[in-house]
Amino acid sequence: MLRYDKILYLSHACAILKNKGVIYKLYPTYRKIDKEYNNALIIRDLPFKKARLLGRQKFKSNEAICYEFIEGDDRDSDLELSIDNLILKEINGEDIDVNLYEKYVLYASSLHKDIFKNKVPKAFCYKKDLRRRIICNDQFSKESISKAVKVLNELPTGDTLLHGDFGISNIIIKQDEPYAIDFGSTCRGPKTYDIAKFVYKACFSNPLNEVNNFIKFSRKFEKNLIEPIWDQIVEVKKKQRMLLVEAYLRQMNTSWEEIKDYLFILKYTYAGNQKTQSIKEFKKHLHKYYPVIDPSYFNNLENISGTSRWSADYNI
Repeated sequence: MLRYDKILYLSHACAILKNKGVIYKLYPTYRKIDKEYNNALIIRDLPFKKARLLGRQKFKSNEAICYEFIEGDDRDSDLELSIDNLILKEINGEDIDVNLYEKYVLYASSLHKDIFKNKVPKAFCYKKDLRRRIICNDQFSKESISKAVKVLNELPTGDTLLHGDFGISNIIIKQDEPYAIDFGSTCRGPKTYDIAKFVYKACFSNPLNEVNNFIKFSRKFEKNLIEPIWDQIVEVKKKQRMLLVEAYLRQMNTSWEEIKDYLFILKYTYAGNQKTQSIKEFKKHLHKYYPVIDPSYFNNLENISGTSRWSADYNI
């Protein structure tokens, strides 16, 4: 039986459950864990700070990858929420120290540079998953898809370790050191791709998801009271993310020109291939995908710390 004391995150893609010092990354019934598990094995002994792999377990219809739980020193241990705290200050009319962005970016850039020091010739090439996603994206014309595939084919390959989904949401701070989590997209290729993915995640995130993350963090607003400041939050988020990205590119010594082709490809990979889902539909799918989770959780989503994501777009 799967025992857990807290659900940290819940979506159609995975559920993150905590039990004492162990994190269970639970895959839904329709997904296989082999790719991420193999990724975790490849990087297990590489010299950069990360959540330690503990193994894999099967619970009825669900499988889970087990990682050590990295407990940060304080609320600033969650880098994403630390940055979101700046939104509250700006909305409340408080002065913002822009140097804080440099501080947070130093955590991210130093960890990213440590990841790039490793070579992983046995990992998946980054182009493999991108090509599949582009071809399957029915939101663009055949001509646009062909152009995107042509650009992808002309991009370089390589054996450098890439996180594949590197961003502030996948960094935990412990004893003033950044640790990487979530290796489901780990691959090999040119480091410029991973840098571009960081920028894409920061600059082109769904505004609805951004606002929901803010609500999750602040705990000061009910969803039905958010409309009067909705636009303000979105604008602050955009400005905030651009400050973050500009600081990050400086630390990585990378220009917008160097990542433009990768951003072009990412547009055709991730944009436009999601559909909105109601909370009722979301609950129904979750119950089906995670039979090992207590069904009462799906009846009261407010009890789950990651469930602000229910109202974002889901690709089901």
